[in-house]
Amino acid sequence: MFAPLAVAGPALLLLLTAGIAALAVLAARPADRDLVQTVAAARRHGTVFAALAVLAGLGVTLAAAMTELGGLRTGQLLAVAPLGAALGHTLVLAVGELTWPRPRARRRSARLRTRRLHDVAPRWLSRSALASAAALALTCAAGALLADADGRSVSYSWPDLATSGGGPFPGWFYGGPVLLAGAIVTAAVLAALRLVLHRPAVEGADAATDEALRRASGHRLLRGATAAALLTTGALLWSGGHAAQGLGVDHQIGDEAPVHLSVPPPVPMLASVAQGAGSLLVLAAPALLAVPPRPLRRAGREPAAPLAVPTP
Repeated sequence: MFAPLAVAGPALLLLLTAGIAALAVLAARPADRDLVQTVAAARRHGTVFAALAVLAGLGVTLAAAMTELGGLRTGQLLAVAPLGAALGHTLVLAVGELTWPRPRARRRSARLRTRRLHDVAPRWLSRSALASAAALALTCAAGALLADADGRSVSYSWPDLATSGGGPFPGWFYGGPVLLAGAIVTAAVLAALRLVLHRPAVEGADAATDEALRRASGHRLLRGATAAALLTTGALLWSGGHAAQGLGVDHQIGDEAPVHLSVPPPVPMLASVAQGAGSLLVLAAPALLAVPPRPLRRAGREPAAPLAVPTP
């Protein structure tokens, strides 16, 4: 469905923007010496796995771009490549949560507080993730309704004259694998968010710092999945609009001069809108991936419980 350059190009753009974002975060965040030692170690752990997750996602994308399955299966593979990258990204971050630094002190304390998923995920990013998932599902559903019976092309017929077709078009042939991959990524992200929710608190950190570390983890998880959904939706919209723009045929009756048959005016207009929206979403994906989590402020230790002094 997409040329390898169409996948490798955004992948390289994602790498560039992720690198710029990493430099911005390193410049803005406080130095390790300004943080409690355990907080600094936890932050380094999260940063390392965030970088490994981005590299894993890029590796999956480039591997898909260089894999030749032959025929139409290659197009299906490239269509799900961004979501495959999001799955690899999520799995690496989940490993980071499973290996999160555990408390080592003999005497430990726990905060009796009920956390929910929205407590570890920034509200704006949660809404962006839901909106991107809905846009992807609607795009696949609309493509399935408009596509021909083969699920990968679109056509328009002039009765008793001619039929014009174009492709590739995001019908069920491409939309089905995309929706399946999207469901798998969604399940993986929710499972990883639960790991963030239930992991032990950072030893020695105050409540605000521990919550900030959890929100940073949730930010990374949602950021990668949302960027992949935006990139996939944008590519599907652009491909569908491009196929619809090509509808039209030169028809000749007998010895008369050929007459160009055009589709009704709303069709090319909607196709242009789809291409424009798709281009914007493809550009929004790396921009979203470049948004860093909110940096930690100088962390203080959890205040010690007052000593009980016996009264005479």
